[in-house]
Amino acid sequence: MKSIIDCSVHLIILTLICFISLDFIMVNVDINRKQEAVSYMESYIELYGESEKGDMGYDLADGIKDAVRDIACDNGIDINISYKASTTNYHYYDLICEYSLNMQLMNINKIVRRHSIVRTERDEL
Repeated sequence: MKSIIDCSVHLIILTLICFISLDFIMVNVDINRKQEAVSYMESYIELYGESEKGDMGYDLADGIKDAVRDIACDNGIDINISYKASTTNYHYYDLICEYSLNMQLMNINKIVRRHSIVRTERDEL
């Protein structure tokens, strides 16, 4: 009888360890997917980004902003792009990305905020 109880307790402990491990794997996959999307958005802006002169300084072209926002929405990321500064060759923008990470078994919900600076080439020299 004692061996049956011991085996049952060990089985419950192993099952818990497996569920926690699976939850960590799912969170890791989610983190990788979202970080890949953020890196893709940064590269997309640097490769295809065009700056337009507006009332409040420079801004990214509407087509580029729409494409980046579509990528962000598809991956559950909130973005904010704002003009930072200019040099003789480039315009610099702040790209702030926020997304939520959920670990369901342990009931953990964390908001991750990633701040990066991207640039576009300056056309008017």
